[in-house]
Amino acid sequence: MAKVAGPLFSVEARGKLGSLCYNTWRGIHTVKTNSGPATQGTQKQIEVQDVLHELNSEWTLLTPYQRSLWDNYADKLLRPHWTGTPIRRSGFNWFVSCNYWRLKLDWPLLEEPTQFSPWYRITETSIEQAETTFQVALNGVWAYDTATWVALLWRKEETSPARNPSIKDAQYWDHFYIEEQPVEKSYDPSKYTHFWARMFHWESGIMCPAWYFKLNPYTP
Repeated sequence: MAKVAGPLFSVEARGKLGSLCYNTWRGIHTVKTNSGPATQGTQKQIEVQDVLHELNSEWTLLTPYQRSLWDNYADKLLRPHWTGTPIRRSGFNWFVSCNYWRLKLDWPLLEEPTQFSPWYRITETSIEQAETTFQVALNGVWAYDTATWVALLWRKEETSPARNPSIKDAQYWDHFYIEEQPVEKSYDPSKYTHFWARMFHWESGIMCPAWYFKLNPYTP
């Protein structure tokens, strides 16, 4: 790292220029090469970055009128913080949020937001466990027809019952349409399998909070 008195012929400079990064460290003006991240991202991080990059490109292709619709949608639909305080998200944030899983599932993207706010609250899980498969149905209350809802499933397998993982530890696994319930899925009967289900409204792109359920090792 090189010390400079007046980087870029100025009293102070911050930011990147080509491969150089200008900053101030403990009152000293510095410039160093921008070597990039020390470690490579995980496969999961890379996949998310690819999706976000594509959605950013799709946003730039929208007309000014379409962007204004997303901005108006953001003004009307405030999503509460975990403290209960309403938080306004930008129109771009809502565009990404509503189209993220549509893109991952190879569905057409929403160029304009829907004019309603659907919801689905799971209240119980019905499970029938067999030796190599299990049947599951997610029961609850919802707004709008069940034909418009898809259950997205995340899964985490453990060999011990002691640990309680979160959805952040899990990997996206599968999805099914609510109107197809109950559905039959395969699993490893020797492990403790944790599942998180999130209801996804495919017409609007709205995602509902996660519902957790678990399968213990199968015993006849």
